[in-house]
Amino acid sequence: PNVTVKAGTTVRWINVDKRTSHSVWLKEAGQPESERMFNFETYEFPFITPGKYPYICGPHGVEEKMVGHVTVTP
Repeated sequence: PNVTVKAGTTVRWINVDKRTSHSVWLKEAGQPESERMFNFETYEFPFITPGKYPYICGPHGVEEKMVGHVTVTP
């Protein structure tokens, strides 16, 4: 759920859950929620600016502890 990357890195989320769809929502960064990803579909986001970026799974979020953050270093 948590990862540290250098600025300019593109992070890829992969849904490996065969039962349901998921999304990635960088809500606090002002990004729209991604489209729903089904089994083995992906979502990519380039992190350009250093900082800490919390994200959640739109349909499951905090209730199901599907949260994390990407820390971007210079």
